[in-house]
Amino acid sequence: MGQEEEKKTYPDGRRCTIDLTPAASEEVDRICNMFDLKISDLFRYSLLLMRIYADATREGKQMRLVNRADPNEIQVVELPLFGSSRFHRKDMIGEKESVAQTG
Repeated sequence: MGQEEEKKTYPDGRRCTIDLTPAASEEVDRICNMFDLKISDLFRYSLLLMRIYADATREGKQMRLVNRADPNEIQVVELPLFGSSRFHRKDMIGEKESVAQTG
């Protein structure tokens, strides 16, 4: 019998505490002020964007920024997630393939 990884379960939500560098704290304040957001909303939207990025990458897609004034000006969004030895792009692709085969 193999060992099963036990996942923590949480009630309806989760409270988390993080420590930010002074520069990161200033950036949080800057973005919250720019969009008139509460810090909790900023982190919720950030999580949503990360999920969109992860799903797109898993599907072999890219996120791109397109200049509205010049649609030919395109910038590919790449986050430095896949350089880590803990997490590789192939892990996400393998997960998608195994889900597709079993689902």
